[in-house]
Amino acid sequence: MSRIKKLEIHLEIDELGSESILLKADRFHFKENNGIYVIELENAIMLRDYPLEQGSLLFVKTNVGSSIMSIYCLEKQHLIQREKPQPICIKAEYGWIRADFCSFYLDLIKSWSDREQKYNWRDLSIFKKRVWLNACLDWNGLQQTINSSDKDLIIDCSIINSKMDVYCLIGETFLGYSGYMGWNLDALVDCLRCLKNKNEFSIHFKNFRHLKTLDIPYYKIANESFSNHLMNILKKHMVATFE
Repeated sequence: MSRIKKLEIHLEIDELGSESILLKADRFHFKENNGIYVIELENAIMLRDYPLEQGSLLFVKTNVGSSIMSIYCLEKQHLIQREKPQPICIKAEYGWIRADFCSFYLDLIKSWSDREQKYNWRDLSIFKKRVWLNACLDWNGLQQTINSSDKDLIIDCSIINSKMDVYCLIGETFLGYSGYMGWNLDALVDCLRCLKNKNEFSIHFKNFRHLKTLDIPYYKIANESFSNHLMNILKKHMVATFE
């Protein structure tokens, strides 16, 4: 169950001694033309009056994770607090942008906010699977209980084609759709330590030999391959079997 019920876009400032959030909006879009950005915020609720000066630094964030982008205003603009939602448009120049968060990440989080399951990590590129895992962490946080009615968890490794698949599949098996169990082996260990009811479950990996395809030469931890290190982690924290 997510910690967040509804996705919000926040426009914030870095200003000591005052509330940082200027407005909350349902969604935002940005268009770029020769280094100039037009930021459009839908259904914005202004929390207070604020005069934007040329060069004012603004942060576009969500209520589930970190900053999506930072921008510098190109024109003066006075934001006025109003009771009703309004569209806000800001012309800005580039600060920095997390491109993944500006597109697929927001679509993904918005679909979960709307209680939709329109995306399946199996259909995604490796890049988007990494974004998926980022979104899962932001949306659900580190969970403390395995969410499964079956005490014998089964993971079929034959459908795994990348390391991102490993973490997506373990997260889904343990915690359901959008479940997060790490994005690398260290993060997996952290997630396993958080699970209070893991001793009530066992996990069985079918076709584990398939993971040998991920044992690329440069991935070594204490002279162990990826698959062996994964196996030892699971054995240390749970009742785990492999075939």
